[in-house]
Amino acid sequence: MNRNIPFATMCGIILDNGRDCPGSVAEDSALNLCSDHLLAAYRQHAAIVGERLVMPEPCAVCGEQVGMKYRDEWQCDFCGFVPGTNIEFYIAKLKASRRVSVVYYIEFAGRIKIGTSTNPRNRLASLPVDRVRAFEPGWRDLEQKRHLQFQETRLGNTEWFEPNEALETHMRRLSAGVPDPWAQWDFWVRREQERPIGKTA
Repeated sequence: MNRNIPFATMCGIILDNGRDCPGSVAEDSALNLCSDHLLAAYRQHAAIVGERLVMPEPCAVCGEQVGMKYRDEWQCDFCGFVPGTNIEFYIAKLKASRRVSVVYYIEFAGRIKIGTSTNPRNRLASLPVDRVRAFEPGWRDLEQKRHLQFQETRLGNTEWFEPNEALETHMRRLSAGVPDPWAQWDFWVRREQERPIGKTA
């Protein structure tokens, strides 16, 4: 705040009886409110946007102790659980929403596409595919790393590559012992959805 501008020293609130609030404004206050009305404004704001506090009891889903308080309602700050709602339903919903991001290697017309998705079934359904060569757990950073790794045969600035020995060796390594990449993907998703919910999971 610019201290060169004069600031009121008395609270700017008008009371229910029509009189000005007699409270004084602290010298370093950024608002023209006395301490009582400043606290009331804070509580009103916190009731709307929430206030991050230690909950009366740890979260029944993940054990987190910090939550957001909205008036008289709490919400876990870690997993989003609202105490008093159906725990089993919430856990099932939370697990079902979990995703596994993968870098995929697909072949079409003798060329290889290296892309990434958290839902490869939907993604690959929209692409020309002769066969799925391999999946690799990872996200954009790994995808970009692979693009640089096989840059030598990259087709322009696309995600398509002419196959070469290095790329073929990499895909063979990823698919070794994996007769069906989709079964591997389904396993990863199941494992993620069965993983316990909690900070150390």
